[in-house]
Amino acid sequence: MNFTDADSYEAHATIQHQCAIDLVDTCVLPTQQISSVLDVGCGTGFVSRALMARYGDAEYTLCDVSSEMVRFCKGRYPNAQVLLCDAETYDFNKRLSNSSAQTLESVVWDNSSEHYDLVISNLAIQWFHDFEAFILKMLRHTNCIVFSTLLKGSFSKFNCLLEGVFPASAYATREEISLVLKKHSVITSFVEKDYLQSFANPYMAALYFKNIGAHVQGSSRNAFVFKNNKKPVVLEYKTLFVRIEA
Repeated sequence: MNFTDADSYEAHATIQHQCAIDLVDTCVLPTQQISSVLDVGCGTGFVSRALMARYGDAEYTLCDVSSEMVRFCKGRYPNAQVLLCDAETYDFNKRLSNSSAQTLESVVWDNSSEHYDLVISNLAIQWFHDFEAFILKMLRHTNCIVFSTLLKGSFSKFNCLLEGVFPASAYATREEISLVLKKHSVITSFVEKDYLQSFANPYMAALYFKNIGAHVQGSSRNAFVFKNNKKPVVLEYKTLFVRIEA
C-alpha cells in the first residue's frame, strides 16, 4: 500500500468509511465508558470520526505510517494527538506531558505506561508483519481492542483476472485469527460482513485502487486485460469485525 494522497483516499475510500461506521456500531458497546482512544492505522480518521459522534469529550490519539494521512488528520482533528509512527514498533509508553510543544526539541516526554480505554483499528491490521505480537503489545495498554480486518478470499475474482495483484497468502482466515486471539484474550464479538463494489471494467477497478493508495502491479498480461476486457468487475471485501477483552 502507498498512501501518498490523503485527499484522494478521503474522497474515494467509501467502503473503508462505511466499514469504520459499522465497526463502531457492531463492536463498541453503547454502555462502554470511553475517555481515551488509540486509533491505529488511522488513515484519514474514519473510525475516530465515528467515535467522536458518540464520545466527543474523549482524548484521541491517532497514528499512521503515512505522513500524508498524519498531515490530513492534524488539520481535521486539531484537538487530537496525531503520531507519525509504525504502531508495530512504536513505544506507546512515551507520551507527551507538554501537549503545547511546538517542536520536537521542546517536547517533554512522560515515560510512564500509557493506558487507553479503547484501542481501535479499521482495515489496517491485515498489513502488519506480526499480528500476534501487535495484539500482545496492545493488551499492555488497554483491556479492550476493537478491529476490522480483511479475510482470505478478498478480491479473489479480481486477483484471478489479473496477475499478482494481491498475493494469495495476503490475508488470514477467520480460524487463524481466532486461534491467535483465544491464546491471549476473550473474544466478545466476532462478526463477518462482505462489502461489494462494482466497476464497469477492470481498468476502472484498478483506477479505484490507485485512488485509495493500492496500486495494481503492472505486467504485459494485465495491460492486455485492461485494454481488451470490457466486462464488469465486482470487488469483494471479506471483512471480519472483532472485539476482544483482556
